[in-house]
Amino acid sequence: EPPFWAWRDLLVAAVLAIPLFIAAGLLTGLAIHALPGEPPKAVRLLVPQFAGFAAALLPVVFMFRARYDRPLWQSINLHLPRGEWYRSVFVGIGLATLVLVTAALLHPPRIQSPLQELMNDPRSAPYLVVAAVTLAPLFEELFFRGLLQPLLVRDLGVIMGIGLSAVPFALLHGPEFSWSWRHVLLIAIAGTGFAIKRHTSGSLGAAMVTH
Repeated sequence: EPPFWAWRDLLVAAVLAIPLFIAAGLLTGLAIHALPGEPPKAVRLLVPQFAGFAAALLPVVFMFRARYDRPLWQSINLHLPRGEWYRSVFVGIGLATLVLVTAALLHPPRIQSPLQELMNDPRSAPYLVVAAVTLAPLFEELFFRGLLQPLLVRDLGVIMGIGLSAVPFALLHGPEFSWSWRHVLLIAIAGTGFAIKRHTSGSLGAAMVTH
């Protein structure tokens, strides 16, 4: 089904989401700071961030319900069809292999990114791993492949829509790797794979599992 929402809807939702993201992040950070003891660094960094993402979704949910009388989750097709779970897992493994092989050919420089610092912290690493395979795919796929990609495909065609949906996804991760073009390219390849899975399966849930 073609997307019924418009570019203006995303713009209005984004304007409303920014202050909600900041407020939720600040309040959650203050609450964590007030807890007794010293929580792992990953908790102090990731929990406010994901709380902000959750708060930023509120304008989108409200817009879909108030303006179109449609629930967000059904509108972006979060449903995972029968058997798609296993296919998405295998596609994810194949995509990860492709990214690793490409990385071996490109020889990207070693960068001490914030994520790598968290992975080197024994207390933070478990929280980072859990977030990387649950909340990060949920929020990232919801925006880039759930809300943005359908509009791009509708207005620019399949090839351009899939390709362009991977560009802002890759640029979002650019600061984590000091804007190394090799790292950004590898993330763009992954994003393109997620976008192809979203389009061919028709399921955002499949793209999330692949991610």
